[in-house]
Amino acid sequence: LVVLCPTLNMAQLRLVSLLVAYVTAVACAADTCGTYLVEEEYGYCDANTIIGTVNASNVGECCSACSSKSGCSIFCYEAPTGQCHLTATLNVHPVKGCTSGILKPKLTPAPGNTTSKPNIVLFLTDDQDIHIGGWTPMRKSHTVLNAAGATADHWYIHTPVCCPSRAALLSGRFFHNFRMDKIEINTKTSGGGCMSNGCMCVEEDLVNPVSFAMGLKAVGYTVGMFGKHLNNCPPYKQPGFDRWFANGGGTYYNCEFGDDESPTYSYKCKTSEFGGYSTSVIGNKSIAWLQDVMSTPGHKPFMAYIAPKAPHVPSQPAHWYTTEFDEPSLDRYYKTPNFNVSAPDHHWVVAQQGPLTDPQVKEIDDLFRNRWRTLLSVDDLIDDVIAVVDAHGELKNTYFFSTSDHGYNRKSTVSGRKNSKSRTAAVTSLTLLALFNTCHQWVSCDLPATNFMHMKTTSASPW
Repeated sequence: LVVLCPTLNMAQLRLVSLLVAYVTAVACAADTCGTYLVEEEYGYCDANTIIGTVNASNVGECCSACSSKSGCSIFCYEAPTGQCHLTATLNVHPVKGCTSGILKPKLTPAPGNTTSKPNIVLFLTDDQDIHIGGWTPMRKSHTVLNAAGATADHWYIHTPVCCPSRAALLSGRFFHNFRMDKIEINTKTSGGGCMSNGCMCVEEDLVNPVSFAMGLKAVGYTVGMFGKHLNNCPPYKQPGFDRWFANGGGTYYNCEFGDDESPTYSYKCKTSEFGGYSTSVIGNKSIAWLQDVMSTPGHKPFMAYIAPKAPHVPSQPAHWYTTEFDEPSLDRYYKTPNFNVSAPDHHWVVAQQGPLTDPQVKEIDDLFRNRWRTLLSVDDLIDDVIAVVDAHGELKNTYFFSTSDHGYNRKSTVSGRKNSKSRTAAVTSLTLLALFNTCHQWVSCDLPATNFMHMKTTSASPW
């Protein structure tokens, strides 16, 4: 990632430092419960690990009781009964009817502290490639993001499979730090392997309670989740999030979401609203929340996590885009000289496969074009979100990130899936738009980088 501003040199443009520095540079927002992050709507206490219950007349007394209790990091206050439950473990399935407090993460202010906290918008697609033209159909995004921002062209994902990659992004942890302890292998019931164990072998309790939303909220942000969360998406709002409109990817049409603004905590897509198309629904719901936040006088800085399903298989475009990209010349993006070439000297996954049949090639042709067609709706979403932020006068105080959970492999010899043994599945791109002061445009960085970066800063560094 190359940041736009001309005063910075390459040594200071270390990929995720931008987000990390601004989030950790600010002072923690004051609240009525000291170092605890108060959740008004739901209790997160784990009933199985309660270490004490006391009577309290209000949330403040309950908070004080937890502060003075050794090992207590979470409290739940039941207003009707006055009971205050103390626990050290988070219940990832929140319960309505009580108020909880969660110990805030300890954040170290970075040098060059600023009192103006920027807004953050993350666009996260699903399986979008960079090697076979995955960004090409997104013409609007090229104008509002790439042309005005910076792009890291070799952005590597440590575990290029959906749930582990998303869990790493949410938690900041490597896969081995949230991997399931017990994994069934070659069982008759599940088939074994990570595709049939939990959320692709992710221990979700090691991810959701410690997501970046907790850190952002602790320093005064309001955080909204829209679209695909984890493949096994919790039905209820998770700690740190103020708005929850999420699912595990779902379908393009007839989609369903967990919706914390619905009395039933559920939203079912219907054609009478946003065409019933998942990407359009996600875009409009996120825009509605952003408009509500930005219309509030003296509003908190916001972070919007916007994650459409596209272009994940079975790549189904919106009906208004089904006739785009029919031209045969587009074959050049994926029918490279090594397309459908037998390679017995390669890895066994590749070596064991015979040549593709004509129907299989036709399927690849159709899939490639449908992937592009689904991305046209993502293109509309990105363009509309940026336009709304601009209309509210917030553009120069907002970071926009656009990336994918990982890449996609559709051109290496006769193999053709994202989980094939290929670097095309592990590499994607990340584009950043940040209009702070006077900034460079069309900046790109070809150096390899990753979604994890440990940085060392000094007092002379602005980061």
